[in-house]
Amino acid sequence: MSNSNREHPTCKYCGSSDVRADAWAEWNDEKQEWTLADTYENFWCEACESDCGSLKWVPSPQQSNEVEAA
Repeated sequence: MSNSNREHPTCKYCGSSDVRADAWAEWNDEKQEWTLADTYENFWCEACESDCGSLKWVPSPQQSNEVEAA
């Protein structure tokens, strides 16, 4: 994905990017670590301590900085 198309998730209620997604991890014997296998449609915001239900996707800060520099 090019830098001009980068987005990140935010809480649909407060706009914070401090959000978490429910996920499933599995042990990777080759890497000797847990690896992400899947994510689910359940999100939690640490900032406003709410179940987001869904997320709002916004341009990443790198994109905003590139636009300002242009």
